[in-house]
Amino acid sequence: MGDGGTSPRASGPEGVVPVGSGASARLCISDSNSFDRTSAATIPVDNVKKAGVPVVVIPVSRPVIISEVLLQVDAFLAAFLPGTEGGGVAGVLFGSYKPTGKLSFSWPRSNDQLPLNIHLPKNKYNPLFPVGYGLT
Repeated sequence: MGDGGTSPRASGPEGVVPVGSGASARLCISDSNSFDRTSAATIPVDNVKKAGVPVVVIPVSRPVIISEVLLQVDAFLAAFLPGTEGGGVAGVLFGSYKPTGKLSFSWPRSNDQLPLNIHLPKNKYNPLFPVGYGLT
């Protein structure tokens, strides 16, 4: 996406796929804990990729299992509760702001890991993204 957020992107379109659940995600495509190959939520990602358009996936209400679909997308931006207009997210997507932030929790690889606790023995703690993962 652009040059790391320092200026707006000048090339072609991008497909933005919001995923989430509950009242904060009325326009989103999934009410499931999982965004895997068996989920209907992957249909928009598949369609946009088939059209040759770069895909950005944005979970907007809570972490969902994204391990499989993450391999298909060009960018992933966690933007929980972005507000009704999503202005802050739009600013990041269009290059007005650099994305920053670090996870305050561990993002699980699968539902089998739930509940995922940072204090588990090292052989059982294997998150997709650990506490503190992100950009500064």
